[in-house]
Amino acid sequence: MSEQRVIIQMGQGVDLSGTDPDAAALRAVQNAMNGAALPVLSGFDPVRIAIHIGAPDPDAVDPTPLVALFPNAQAQLRKGGLSITDPDTKAKQIVVTAAIEVFVAKPGG
Repeated sequence: MSEQRVIIQMGQGVDLSGTDPDAAALRAVQNAMNGAALPVLSGFDPVRIAIHIGAPDPDAVDPTPLVALFPNAQAQLRKGGLSITDPDTKAKQIVVTAAIEVFVAKPGG
């Protein structure tokens, strides 16, 4: 069965209080979801959702809560985002980016 991407949404999340990659990743996914509301997709079957996460340390991100937000979701983690250190306090903040893709079966495919 061939698929067609019908949605791609981007988002970013920041953990301003520290370096919690899970909090930043969840905020990134939620930020990407904020602009997507397409009820027409409820008539398509199957739907596959791909969540792409870019984080300074992708191995530190737990994808379980991210894929739990969507049916049929899979997460791919890769190096990306930002890690920023305050020059005065030496406190760190991290930025995680997310892209969410939604796929449906191609008509006749």
